[in-house]
This record gives sequence, structure tokens and C-alpha cells, in this order.
Amino acid sequence: MVDSDRFADADGSDADLGPLLAGKVVLVTGARRGIGAAIAQASARAGAEVALFATAPSVETAQRIVAATGSEPLVLAGDIARAEDAEAMVEATAQAFGRIDVLVNNAAVLHVGGLFETSEEQLRRTFDVNVAGVFLASRAAARRMVEQGHGGAILNIGSDLAVRGADGYAAYSASKGAVLQLTRTLAIELGPHGIRVVMLAPGATETDMAAAALRDPAARQALCAKGVLGSINHPRDVAAAAVFLASPAARTVTGCNWPVDGGVMAR
Repeated sequence: MVDSDRFADADGSDADLGPLLAGKVVLVTGARRGIGAAIAQASARAGAEVALFATAPSVETAQRIVAATGSEPLVLAGDIARAEDAEAMVEATAQAFGRIDVLVNNAAVLHVGGLFETSEEQLRRTFDVNVAGVFLASRAAARRMVEQGHGGAILNIGSDLAVRGADGYAAYSASKGAVLQLTRTLAIELGPHGIRVVMLAPGATETDMAAAALRDPAARQALCAKGVLGSINHPRDVAAAAVFLASPAARTVTGCNWPVDGGVMAR
């Protein structure tokens, strides 16, 4: 097994991404921890004004952003599966910063359980957050971007499980497969308005959500072995890709699935 920090900076900090997002306003859902928090912090370090949305206020993420950049993020809370909360989130961001350029749909729930272990309630909540939440937030943000008239980007955080099967992840993988199809469809619909839509597909990543699966050494080694680099993502790996894809440097990238999985899908 290769050290998961093999490609990190020597001090383990976020890479310097330069001013890739200077002048941009980035709204991140699920920003309280894990990948969402890392994307929010990386976006701020890349020059963006940032809004943080989660089910509870993302206070620690906001404090890290202030300490690293001096920029004061907007902290919002609500249920992304509720249309009124998604609309209010976008409106508050636009009111605070005058515009919205990038939406990162990161908020998600993960239920681990097979067909017979997944309840109807768990199935529905998975799709409410992971699919309906992406739809509702994208609709609200895209409406504002169209009105602004200068394009934008919507990044959906998916999973390698959107395109491959895995025992015990029926509801989650199905929801992420739906997000991939939604990404492709929205890219076609919103392209004429200059709005790009991309799905990032992380493999196993060091987050609280994945902690149970990564805690067992044998399971961890098996996950490392699935990719060609022999490593597991750190949230900053996904964040670096997100900043690039949100930036003008990726101006022709849309409608696709962008793996951040250490080569899992190469096999």
C-alpha cells in the first residue's frame, strides 16, 4: 500500500492554486467537513468569495478560511432536499456577493447496505439529498446565472460508484449514477447560456463518511489496490481538481465525468 499523502505538499497543506478563481463567487453545499470543506477552502485560497451551505453552520470551515485568506465566507444552513432552502441559499449568496459564478453540489448521504438491508426511508432520503438536492440547487443557481448573462459552472461531486458496482452500496451507487446522467443532461440544456456542468468522481477518500470502510487495515489495503497509484484520496486532491474545473482554465470542459480515483476506472 502506498502512503495516501504521497503526492501532497511536504507540509501536508493545500497546494498553491494561484488566483484561478479571482473575482469569482463559489457556493459549496455540504461544506461543513470532508470534501466540501476542502473545496471551500481551496476556492478561497484561489481568490474566490465563498458561501458555505450545510445542514448545520459550517463554523470551523469558515474559521479556517478567515485564518488562511482573511476573506469572510457566508455561512448558511438548511436542507438541500427542500426547494425553498435551495432557492434561499442561492438568493442569499447573490445578495451577499452580488453574483454567483460556481455551484459545487457536494452535499450527500451515504447508506451502506445491500438490497435487503436498505429500508424505504433510507432509499428515499438517499435520493432526496443526493439527486433531488443536486437538481434543486442546480435549478436555483442556473436561473441566477442565466439572469446574470456571464455563464458559470456547476460541479457535481459524484463517485466512481456511479459507473461501477459495489456490494452493499445499492442506494448510494444508484443515486450517483443518476447524478451523472443529470450532469450530462444539464450540460446540454445550459451550454447555450455558457454554463458548464461537470461531475467529479472521487474514489475512496479520507472523510468521516468513509471512515468505517477505511478503518479496517485489510479493507483499506484492498481499496488502495483497486487503483493504479496504490493510494487513497485526501479531500485536498478532490479540491484541487474542483478548483481547476471551476476556473476559466477549464472553459471547454462540460458534460463529462472527471475521475479523481487514483486510476480505479483505468482497470
